[in-house]
Amino acid sequence: MADDHRRPVRRRGVVLLLALGATVALAGVAWVVIAEVSLSAAARSADRMLTLPVHTYTQYTQRSLTPDHTGLVTGTLVLVLGVLLVVAGAVASTRVPRVA
Repeated sequence: MADDHRRPVRRRGVVLLLALGATVALAGVAWVVIAEVSLSAAARSADRMLTLPVHTYTQYTQRSLTPDHTGLVTGTLVLVLGVLLVVAGAVASTRVPRVA
């Protein structure tokens, strides 16, 4: 009975952990989707031949058209962090506190 006053605080913390994890996971999914759309748009625009300004004589082969995958990697890391927070909240919600 002495542990009853701690239970609502623990339960609130678990709910906050689950809510934070779900929010971070959804943000990671949105981030990955936006990065995918951006990469596909960049790949489509890289196929077009750009015109050069007047008095500019450069080779098209000298220009680097590599896509930037930073957003995709960062979104995936945010998604993994959100999933880990949800798993930690689920484990904490199922754990039974020890009575001394």
